Amino acid sequence: MSYKKRIRFKIKPLIAILSTTFIGAQLGLATPVLIDSFSTSQANTVITNAGAGAQSQTTPGAEVIGGSRILNSYFISGPTTRTLGFGIEGTPLNDLTLNSAIGVTGSGLATYCGSQTCGTGLATFAGTIGTTTPTTFGLTGVDLTSAGTNTQIRVQGSSDLAVTIWATFYNTATNFARTSFTLPGGNIPTTFALTFNNINSDAPFTFNGGATSAIFGGGNIHAITFMIEGSNSSDTIITYFGADNIPEPSTFVMLAGGLSGLLWFARKRAQAKA
Repeated sequence: MSYKKRIRFKIKPLIAILSTTFIGAQLGLATPVLIDSFSTSQANTVITNAGAGAQSQTTPGAEVIGGSRILNSYFISGPTTRTLGFGIEGTPLNDLTLNSAIGVTGSGLATYCGSQTCGTGLATFAGTIGTTTPTTFGLTGVDLTSAGTNTQIRVQGSSDLAVTIWATFYNTATNFARTSFTLPGGNIPTTFALTFNNINSDAPFTFNGGATSAIFGGGNIHAITFMIEGSNSSDTIITYFGADNIPEPSTFVMLAGGLSGLLWFARKRAQAKA
């Protein structure tokens, strides 16, 4: 067998082993934690006048963190008889939606706090981030890091017009981590990676009341809220809300570059020996 063939047979298994080991380490060790799979339908009463709100509660069990979900919606402004809808479409669409009729601005809030009675009261939520704090904090044993294997919150969604998304992770009413970001318009599916330590994050967390990135692990999370702050006439869809450890695309680029280098080195040595 020629030297060139021997190099080829040696380098290919090495590349396969390196690729499998690296990707397996990145993807296999992590244990994603779904905050909500959006697989059981739930819809608030459609609102038709400014200053009005709606609320619904359900206990879909294991598909949501803590077993219970509370939805609040609020019609901020717009013509009377125009509509604001907020809810979960369930299987097979598996999404959370906020739908505003032409001229209508409103917000939708999903709360996860371990029961059907711990969320923001119907009379309290006014469509703004300052009115989203739960009344009690009943989640227990929640470790979004999965013993350190998860590194981020991931949110996926799309909207026809730009809207603001708020996600808050509470230990107490005054001790929490919060982030916000703009989901762009154009109905373009977009993913936001919100890293726990704010390194290479698409939207860094603000830590309040002495909270640090440690809040995401060790059973420190006792309530979670997720708010879509709609814009005039916007229709928004959220398809994923959870914690995981999906490598950045740049990581795979680095891996590909390294493997390409191995192939180039092997080819040059083979040519030199030919």
